[in-house]
Amino acid sequence: MRDDPLLNRDQARHLAATLAVLSGDLDTLRAAVQRQPWAATAGAEIAALEAEITRLLEDLGIAHRARRPSPAQQLAAVCGVWRARLPELRAGMLRAYGNVHPNLSGALDPHVGRLLEHLERLAAASEEADPE
Repeated sequence: MRDDPLLNRDQARHLAATLAVLSGDLDTLRAAVQRQPWAATAGAEIAALEAEITRLLEDLGIAHRARRPSPAQQLAAVCGVWRARLPELRAGMLRAYGNVHPNLSGALDPHVGRLLEHLERLAAASEEADPE
């Protein structure tokens, strides 16, 4: 553990909560791929990811108890991940997957916008529940 922490308390909490969400997703993936022909490769990479998460938290001096985020911190982390990912679903971003119908933006983008608005409100609810 460092004498001069590189992260303040809120930064450490955010990092720990986000990595806890990733760890939970890795647990889900491990179970989901068990019967796939590539399960051994995926399992080895999942184990490597988990080991790196542990090293990262240890190297930055994030205490073991801080690795278990509160429900509000978990909610905030999930919302943060999806607020970053959902804009990729807008019509303009789908060009990476092929030609986009000229009317797709009008049909899709408002829905994506509303999903993002709901995520913002959901994240705000988690902040009210855990104001620290």
